[in-house]
Formats: sequence, C-alpha cells, structure tokens
Amino acid sequence: MGIHSGPVNPFVDVNDQSNLAGAGINMAQRVMCCGDVRHILLSKHFAEEDLEHYAHWRSHLHDIGTVEAKHGTRIPIVNLYTDQLGNSALPAQLRRAKTGE
Repeated sequence: MGIHSGPVNPFVDVNDQSNLAGAGINMAQRVMCCGDVRHILLSKHFAEEDLEHYAHWRSHLHDIGTVEAKHGTRIPIVNLYTDQLGNSALPAQLRRAKTGE
C-alpha cells in the first residue's frame, strides 16, 4: 500500500465513467510500487505533514530512506508498521539499491 497526500481531481473518462486523477494519486502509486507484500509505505511528506501530529502513530513511523521511482523521481519513504500491522522488513527495491544489486 502506498500513501501520499496531494491534489486529487474527479473527472469523467472516455467511457463516461467517474474516475480520479492528480498528483496525489500519481505519487501514491509510485510509493506503493516501492513496497513488498504487507508494506504500508508513506511518502515522508504525508508522514510528517498529516500523520505525525497523532501521538499514537509516531512510534510506528520508520524512515527508510529515499527511493528513485518512475521517471527518476526521488521520494523519501516512511514504513508504517506495528507488531500486528505492516511489514518491518526493508523493501527489496531499497535493499537492492543499498547493496548495489
């Protein structure tokens, strides 16, 4: 799962179906693609601006570094996990980047 906050715009697509688009969704997709099974990854922007204000979540936010995503976009990522929720392992994409695989 990938989470980011930012602009989201409703629109009607070519099939006359309601849909959503915008920078918020694009970045959330890029964050999501960085994770493995059970990861709950957040952009650092979302973690600091929106979630860190809630004391309950603060101890479950783990900064795991910056990843290079689609089109060379560099995104600082935070992993959200507890004993019952999420995945505490470093995502494979970040592990490979750190080891040069």
